[in-house]
Amino acid sequence: ILGFGALIANKRKAVSGNVNWILVTSVMKARARGLYHLVPADKPTRLDCLMDACAKCCNSIGTPVVTQKEADTIGADSIMKGKDSMFLKSQGCVCSFLKDGFCSIYAIRPKGCREYPWYNIKGKLYYDKGCPGVKYDIDERPDVSEIQPIENFFPQTPKLVVWIIKKMCISSNKKSPCKTSSNT
Repeated sequence: ILGFGALIANKRKAVSGNVNWILVTSVMKARARGLYHLVPADKPTRLDCLMDACAKCCNSIGTPVVTQKEADTIGADSIMKGKDSMFLKSQGCVCSFLKDGFCSIYAIRPKGCREYPWYNIKGKLYYDKGCPGVKYDIDERPDVSEIQPIENFFPQTPKLVVWIIKKMCISSNKKSPCKTSSNT
């Protein structure tokens, strides 16, 4: 994470004030709040969204990419534009449509919101194990082909930065070579 921070600090001047910087900040804040801990969805998994009892994703991620059609439906005054990309406006990584713990545009929310906590990484299905609504009792995993590639969440972001974000967010089950199970 320190290397990631150093890279961002060096690039901050180039991206400060633009959508890329907002997205990178959103990822860092979400990680600090326990989200974006992505693991392969290789066992029965489903989402039982806790909605207003949680809203952790809306309070931490809050800047999903929107298509032109979604922007037209939601309304231009609620959209933040980057170079060749559009996002929902947010306030400090909190979705501007979160009202009293509820999504005020739930019926027309963007695809990125509808897909959460599922991610398509190189054609393999992952989920965010930090999402409190994830359950392991029934297999309701979506087809990975129906989930947009994770890169779509970071348009016009330098490939190296997207690579670092993926490395930072994909949880590993490997034990650290520095840790041992005994004190011998």
